[in-house]
Amino acid sequence: MEFKQLRIGSRDLTIKIWNLNNSECINTLKGHTDSVYCLQLIDKNTLASGSRDLTIKIWNLNNSECINTLKGHTDSVYCLQLIEKNTLASGSYDHSIKIWKI
Repeated sequence: MEFKQLRIGSRDLTIKIWNLNNSECINTLKGHTDSVYCLQLIDKNTLASGSRDLTIKIWNLNNSECINTLKGHTDSVYCLQLIEKNTLASGSYDHSIKIWKI
């Protein structure tokens, strides 16, 4: 049986993954050092998160590990958008948009 999931970033530095069928938290991703402002699902097994810590983290949802940390912004990352299968755009409070090959 497949269940619906919801992913939420937080000011507590974590990303929570919720099972919407029974309202249970099924996983917590930890690795950012400041608030998590945005999330972007890359595919069913990969998630990107942007943070006030100036980084974008790429997560393997199968094992809950951070598989890459993208650095380049000089202020908080507020938005992420998947452009193509392996191309991610990020917007930051530093007034820049960056394009990343992931």
